[in-house]
Amino acid sequence: MGILGSIMDMGHSLGPLLGGLLAACFGLSASFLGACAVLAAASLLFFISQARPAA
Repeated sequence: MGILGSIMDMGHSLGPLLGGLLAACFGLSASFLGACAVLAAASLLFFISQARPAA
């Protein structure tokens, strides 16, 4: 539980920080595209990890 809480805290603090840096350097649309890319990659990794081989 402690490790999970620490990882969640890092995500809660780093997400807005990195999104703000992307928005400041490249514009607001780049910030949204960066978040979209992270979510798409996480979804793809989740579906790949859940795939079961055919029996």
